This record gives sequence, C-alpha cells and structure tokens, in this order.
Amino acid sequence: MGDLHITTRDRPGPFLSGELETGYPSMARIAVVEDNKHLRDLLQTLLRLKKYEVEVFPDGAAALQAIDERFDLVLSDVQMPRLDGIELCRSLRKRWAKTDLPIIMISVLDGEDDILRALEAGANDYLVKPFSPSLVKAKVAYHLRRAAPPPTPRAPATPPRWDASLRPEPRRFPVLFDRYVLQGVLGRGSYGVVYDAQRSTDSLRVALKVLDESVSQDREMLARYFREIGSLSTLDSPHIVRFVSSGYEAGRYFLAMEHLEGESAWHAMQTRGALPPGEVARIGAGVSRALAALAKKGLVHRDIKPANIMLRRSGEAALVDFGLVKRRTENDLTSPDEFLGTAEYIAPEVIRGAPEDVRTDLYALGVTLWELSADQNPFAGENTMEVLKRVASGRPAPTLEEWGCKVPRELSRLVKELMDPDPRRRLTDPDECAVRFERLAV
Repeated sequence: MGDLHITTRDRPGPFLSGELETGYPSMARIAVVEDNKHLRDLLQTLLRLKKYEVEVFPDGAAALQAIDERFDLVLSDVQMPRLDGIELCRSLRKRWAKTDLPIIMISVLDGEDDILRALEAGANDYLVKPFSPSLVKAKVAYHLRRAAPPPTPRAPATPPRWDASLRPEPRRFPVLFDRYVLQGVLGRGSYGVVYDAQRSTDSLRVALKVLDESVSQDREMLARYFREIGSLSTLDSPHIVRFVSSGYEAGRYFLAMEHLEGESAWHAMQTRGALPPGEVARIGAGVSRALAALAKKGLVHRDIKPANIMLRRSGEAALVDFGLVKRRTENDLTSPDEFLGTAEYIAPEVIRGAPEDVRTDLYALGVTLWELSADQNPFAGENTMEVLKRVASGRPAPTLEEWGCKVPRELSRLVKELMDPDPRRRLTDPDECAVRFERLAV
C-alpha cells in the first residue's frame, strides 16, 4: 500500500529542514489525539505502516488519563472538545520534559500567534493541516530519534533517620521520621514545628506537624492535639486543610496534613499590602464555607486570623490550624480568666466571659477581612491588655469606607455586620455570608 495522499501545503515545521526516514526502533508507542475520526484513522494507519504501536484518543481529556511512561511520542490536534491540545500539552509538560516525551501539534490554525502559543505550551513541533504523509512520518521519526533514552532507574539513597528522642530537631535534611521524609521547615508554632515532608510509601507531599517532646507531659496541650486530629478527620471541605494521618514516633506526637501550595493571607498582606476587594471577598467566601462545615459538626475554630488562612494558587482560601477548635458544648481546658486565640480577633463578649460560638468565629473573620483591606488591624495596640480593653469597650471599629479604603459599599457593609460588637445583631449564618461574599468576588 502506498502513501495516503492528503492535500498538502508542504510547510516545514520550525525544527526540521528536510524529511528524514525513521531510524528509531519501530516498536515506539505513539498517542494520536484527534477528534476528527476520519483523520484519526488515517494517522493511525499511516504510523502503523511504519511499524509503530499506535493508540488513538478522541480528545485531550481521554488522552490525559491514559498517557503514561509507555508512550514515546504524542501527535495531537489543537482544537478539540473537553480538553484542547494546548491544555493537554501543558498538563503533560508538568510530568515530562520535551526530551522525554516529544509532542507534535497539528492544526488548521496557521497564524504565527497560533504556532507560538503551541510552542510556548511545550510542543516540540507544529504541523499545519492539510499535510503530506511523508512530512508526518519524517517529523515523527526525527523527534523520536532526538528523544533522550529513558534513564536507568537507580534506587534512591535512604536518608538518615531522625531520632527525635535524642535530638529536638534535625541537623540537616532530608531525614526520615516514621514513614515520612522531612525536606525542610515550613513553620514553627508554640508547641511544635511544621515540616515539608513526603510519605515514603507513595511520595505524597504533606505538612507534618511534629509536637515538642514536652507536649506529652502537658495535659492541656496534648488534649488540643487530639482535639485537632478528631476535628480534622471528620471534616470534608475544599476550604479546610485535609487530614492525612497521625501517630507517635520516638517520644513525639505528629500530625500529617495536606500540603497547601500557596501562601497565608498574612504573608500576602505583608508582601503586597492591602489586598484588592475582589480577593478579600473571595477569602471571605472561602472561610465562610469552612465555618459552615465546622458549624454543621458543632465545632468552633476560635483562632480565625490572616496567619491561619492559606491562599491556594487557584486563589481559593483554606482554613488551617485547628489546635484551639472545640465543640460548642465542650468546657474549656483553661482557667476562666485565660483567653485562647489572638487578642485582636477575640469577640467582645468572649472577653466579658461569654462562650464562643459561630458568631465569635464570624466576628474574627470580619476583623481579618478589615485588616486585609486596610493593611492594618482595627484594634492594634501597644500590648495585649490594651488591645483587650479596646475590644471589650464595645465601641465599633470604623467602617472600611470611613477609614478611606476604596472598597464596594456592600463589602464595607458586610464586614461591618460581621464585626458588630453586639452578638445579637451580628450575622449568624456562615452559608449566607458565603453567598454574599461570592457575589462580590470578581
């Protein structure tokens, strides 16, 4: 059977000046991604005549699910339903370099911007439809020949084990702790260190909180640890950090949580100043959804503040640090005159002795959003006692508009309603708050 005759513009691609015959092993495996069945069948037949193994897919979504280390090259259309070729290319480039998995894009789009868009997404080459069969064969052979051979797998060196009973913190990284390889420090808290870690069994990246050795001797701190585990393990919300596992190793309790890619709202404010109103509203919506999930379980967070809100790279907010969480009906483990949480965010009625509930969390959210909008806290003072007195006085903070912030009136009003010093007038439904914030999150 001779070449399949397709009308051609015979336009060479950007990386090949002439046509080459195959010199790559004939059993190379190629993925053909094309929504046009007629062209898909033609390409499959053409490549199988060259003794390649060919698997075809009707769109990028189907290909993305199936393409793995078995494939040596991808030949993909650009314009396809569900997932187009550009997004497929970007997704594959997150897993394989150009030399490990060549990708050739094919399309009727022949503009310079179209070609550049494909190359910038990670394509090795670009063919314009219609094209000659000989050009397709040459391009495929050329890029298979250039592809780097797969590296010889080597067993990774086992990192040394950190014996936490002998040394309070690792001297260097990576080190092995229980089932986790610790790569570095993410942050420090009042009763432990949070490490950037990977689970050795499947390389799952986690944030591993390792508690200080003294915690096992401290009834209150240990109770908070078990409370955090109990709370996180029952919650399922994209706006709450996900629980992975917990355990005890070498005299130290630990808690593994989802590793959130992004930054805290506090860090965003420190580096960028006051956040845009749309971003503040999106944070308000996300945390409101988290508080709604907590409320359905009868839980109160008690430590809402910018440092405990993580902003995912997608822009969505997720609530972290559940060490102070409690059930609404649960008695505190601390004495009546000891406050938990951070002074600037504690509701006035709590300072006067009232119990925490969803309204106190919503109050703290209001203060947080005021701070993110103004780049300063409305109740900041010289010391904790001054802050507590200022909050307990019951005098409302100025609205964001009164403070001179350029925010939509509805956002200023919503934050004011959350921060009402009188809990009887304050908003009480986090789902309602989320809906109102979502309208402003543009």
